[in-house]
Amino acid sequence: MAIGRPEAERDGRSLAMRLRDVVGQEVDSIHPVALLGSGGRAADPDERGQPNSCRDSSPGRLEHRRHSALAAVPTFCGAGPIQRRLRIGERTYVNIGCFLELQDEIIIGDGVAIGHDVMFLTSSHAIGRGDRRAGATTTAPITVESGVWIGARTVILPGVTLGAGSVVAAGSIVNNDVDADTLVGGVPAKVVRSLPS
Repeated sequence: MAIGRPEAERDGRSLAMRLRDVVGQEVDSIHPVALLGSGGRAADPDERGQPNSCRDSSPGRLEHRRHSALAAVPTFCGAGPIQRRLRIGERTYVNIGCFLELQDEIIIGDGVAIGHDVMFLTSSHAIGRGDRRAGATTTAPITVESGVWIGARTVILPGVTLGAGSVVAAGSIVNNDVDADTLVGGVPAKVVRSLPS
């Protein structure tokens, strides 16, 4: 029986390169909660009673910055490598009970305050035939620019951009873009007034 060359030699890659690829594939499949390093627990307060910051990210992992905090681990969902679809800026706070659907990107800027039970939905359906009205799945990203305050129990729908310094009143459903320095509220959210910048 002839013994051939090892596969790593046949494809021209070293064993170390092949191991790196295998480990990389495994890391990409890890749920964002594990990548945050929280172990499914709320962030522990530091000596001042403030939640600890999230860890710095590594390439290919959930991207989040120092001095951002989670009051509790949000619910994440979506198909494939969802950790690549979420970016959180600096000094951003995510309160308890939030839900982030990562079928498409969610980009959250610096200094954002996200209230209790906020839902970010990045997918919907086209209207189908009468026998199945929920037709083909559609996706669109959500962008939350810097300085935004999102009130508790708000729902942000696919494709929405919240402009810098805007405020969304609690309990709103946001289905259209919100201009910078604007207060919106209601179902669906409507402009209440402009805010000083």
